[in-house]
Formats: sequence, C-alpha cells, structure tokens
Amino acid sequence: MNVTVFGATGAIGSLTVTELLERGHQVTAYARNPGTIPASWGGRVRMVVGEMSDQDAIDSAVHGADVVVSALGPSMDRKATGLPLIAGTGHILTAKKQHGVRRYIGHATPSVHDPRENPTLLTRLIGLIARTFLRRG
Repeated sequence: MNVTVFGATGAIGSLTVTELLERGHQVTAYARNPGTIPASWGGRVRMVVGEMSDQDAIDSAVHGADVVVSALGPSMDRKATGLPLIAGTGHILTAKKQHGVRRYIGHATPSVHDPRENPTLLTRLIGLIARTFLRRG
C-alpha cells in the first residue's frame, strides 16, 4: 500500500513511518526539514520537503497515495503565530479529495486549541504543562 505521512520526522510520525516500512508499505514522508530524516530509513522513503502552506508540495506528496496519515502537531514555538496546522490540514484534505484518496488517519493532540471549547481546569493544566516542560520547535 502507498502511504503518505505528514509530520513524518516528528515523534509520532517517525514511529509511524518505521512501522509502515517494517510492514512492507511504500511510504512518502512529508517534512519541513530534510536534515531530520532518520538514517534507518535509508533510501526506502520518498521524501517531499515543504511547509504546510505549500499546497503544490502537499499535492505532490498525496499523488499516488492509498492512505494519508497526519502526525502533525502544533508548534511549541512561543513566537509562532497564525493557524498553520489548520490551514495545512485543509490543504491535505483538498489534495486527498482531488486524488481520490479515500482513507485518512489523523493522530490527534490535546494541545490544539479549539476556540469553541470552554476551558476546564484539566485543559488549562495540559496547556501549562506543554508550554512549561515540553521541547520547543
């Protein structure tokens, strides 16, 4: 099966790509930084490098896929602005539809803010922990 993984070099994405390779799937990995590609992938992964705003690169990554997996997560950079994750996911879904890809798997993260959500003590605590202790992008 041909699988395209977005966020492929992140913590969850790299585990996903490795598992797919071990199971014999063909993988296209989409990432911002080609320098973060694990050496263990060797030449077995088709890499597409781009930002989540690059609709043409996203379209190229999705072309030929049977399944699209999103392992994208929010930026932990305190200076980050805008909503690139939301816009980028929109580009992925547009490309998926355009290329007739019927399967989409999205790994979720509790640290993506939904403006319609009424914050609870737990959601505020999760955000505080993420901002305070987790590695920054």
